[in-house]
Amino acid sequence: MKKATRTIIEAIKSGDYSIEPEENCGCAFAWKIMDDTIMDDGEGHECWIGATLIIAGEPIAEFIQYDGRRVLVPGISADDIPDDIWDAIKCAIPPEPHNHIANSRESLEEWLADLCAQGYRLYRDPQRGFANEWRIILAAPTVSAEDISDDWDVLSPADWATDYHYSGDAITDVRIFVVVLQG
Repeated sequence: MKKATRTIIEAIKSGDYSIEPEENCGCAFAWKIMDDTIMDDGEGHECWIGATLIIAGEPIAEFIQYDGRRVLVPGISADDIPDDIWDAIKCAIPPEPHNHIANSRESLEEWLADLCAQGYRLYRDPQRGFANEWRIILAAPTVSAEDISDDWDVLSPADWATDYHYSGDAITDVRIFVVVLQG
């Protein structure tokens, strides 16, 4: 057995390792107005999430959701890594791709800023006053002032994008409705 291989196996046995969540988003976003709402018509499905076993600062093995486990160094096999370590690697996978959400939010914010430069306006209607239910409104330049309620909050592109991507928490079921007023 090579010295490097032996060192890795000894580190695994002694617990001298770390497990780090990993993710990447290579999606392209293309927001557009579709009837009375908005949609992303970009190239998606370029994301992955997983976790990596690290020993002495070097990646040794990884588990990528939907792709499975993979050893990253020669001389080590998947069987050299105990099942409980593989289980710990799988448990370290993030529950959702945060980079994807951040990239989607950033692209939406940029798109909204461009629309605002063209005269669009952004609002939030709290509707019935519930903390988990509201409408976010994109008003075209042709929408008259009479069609805008005094109860609606004016939003920045960043705030509108944040409201759009808000998904609540473990106990909050969020109901966000997107409305495009075309006037």
